[in-house]
Amino acid sequence: MLLSLLLVLTIFYVPVLQFNAHLENVTVIAKRIPTASVANHMYFKLLQGVLNSAETTGASSSDQLKMIAAIHSVIPHAISYEAMAASLLMMLVNPPKTGTSSENTNPTERHLLVKRLRGMIRALASQLQPSFDGCSLMESLLAFDVSSDSWSTRDEEDKARLMFQCVTLFVSPPSDLTARSADTSSLLSFDKSLSNARKLLLTWCCMDYGPRWASRLNRRRIVSEKESDLVVGAGNFASALGPGVEEKIPSWLNTLRCLLFIEEADSPLMKRFVVPEGAQADDETDWHEERARIQACCEYGVTLDDEMVWTVLKSCSLSEGGMSSKMGIQLLEHLFESCSKARGGSLRVSDPILVWELYNLVEYTPNNPNVSDDERSESPDRINGDDPLDVPR
Repeated sequence: MLLSLLLVLTIFYVPVLQFNAHLENVTVIAKRIPTASVANHMYFKLLQGVLNSAETTGASSSDQLKMIAAIHSVIPHAISYEAMAASLLMMLVNPPKTGTSSENTNPTERHLLVKRLRGMIRALASQLQPSFDGCSLMESLLAFDVSSDSWSTRDEEDKARLMFQCVTLFVSPPSDLTARSADTSSLLSFDKSLSNARKLLLTWCCMDYGPRWASRLNRRRIVSEKESDLVVGAGNFASALGPGVEEKIPSWLNTLRCLLFIEEADSPLMKRFVVPEGAQADDETDWHEERARIQACCEYGVTLDDEMVWTVLKSCSLSEGGMSSKMGIQLLEHLFESCSKARGGSLRVSDPILVWELYNLVEYTPNNPNVSDDERSESPDRINGDDPLDVPR
């Protein structure tokens, strides 16, 4: 194994112009030892070369992409997509050009890096057609939990942009949209793939990104309560489903609105998610092409079913490592909103148990500031000797 890895590394340090001469040798090694460690070494070196080429010339190297396609054709696709995802995330954590961690790059450099990594995914999709599976690559990206201490919620959002790119490539090229809408079988396949991808993204939202924000918001709440009087009451009742009240949408929910195609494709918010402010001027072309793909996903990808509602509820029911009830309510409201007549989404919810679970989620039981923690643990009829029917609900 060690000898094979040394051979792989030796081959990849040969100048790019000689890559074609070594294509057969590398393919033989990949086929003989189709392991994750070998695939990771190969893909990281090749994709790093693609990224460096894009930085210096504005275009990716076809030689490296052809070699990746050759390796992809002879190893199990699950290993291949895991290696691609690992390489993309390693470059996101430690940008090859600077060798510094993601926390030490300024916003403009960071946006440019994410843009190039998204371009790399598009180049891979083009090179690997027709075998490219955006859902498999997205699932591999989702499965990797970056252990770096510097990894933040903003880094998670950049990871989400890479996953988002995998999903929009279901619509590639945008010129296929008219033909797709006329082909019923193709439309059903697209709808199923988009639904599966959206459920995976929702799982990431509820089990990873959302809990990160819940922990962050909880720390802020504790600090706020220490600095001011304790706030008593259910809070703000503004809702995405209620008319007449302007809702203030938190930044984490704006991210999820874009990621789950709840947000309109033409909205400024969607554009900022795909092309963050501070990026390069030539991003208008990138946005124009991506907007056409997003439009199709927004049109066909806003269905809500039992499984998706359960995903949110199960996250909120966790004692730790899940979203808060407030976050779950807000997310569900916006998911339901996307099923309105204005959006044309379908509400496919039929499980009657969900009614009770949703009730449990929104039920509010106020704390009595005059009651000690020990007394709260007792039954209602023993709190201050009051009749249980008189206890506020």
